[in-house]
Amino acid sequence: WEALAVLNLDRNYVSYLPHRVTDCSQLTELRCAHNQLLRLPAEIGNLACLSLLDVRNNLLQALPDSIGLLTSLSRIRASGNRLLSVPDTLSDMLMLTELDLKN
Repeated sequence: WEALAVLNLDRNYVSYLPHRVTDCSQLTELRCAHNQLLRLPAEIGNLACLSLLDVRNNLLQALPDSIGLLTSLSRIRASGNRLLSVPDTLSDMLMLTELDLKN
């Protein structure tokens, strides 16, 4: 798992991400669109190499505050969720070029 660069779990009825995913230190893309995710693990902030987070069309109500620790993250695709708010830490993400939160 530690050498994994891309993890694509799109369209699999996934309801949670195992914490083990946050141990993938070389992960650059995490694709979990069109599932049934209720939340993302707080430890997602450990994925220092992550450049794409695609969690479109899930059941998320929030993004974890630790997302602001992802200094390499340039694209967040989180449209089609039930987001009630976004963390203030998004303003710390200097590499962020795409933020899609539409519902």
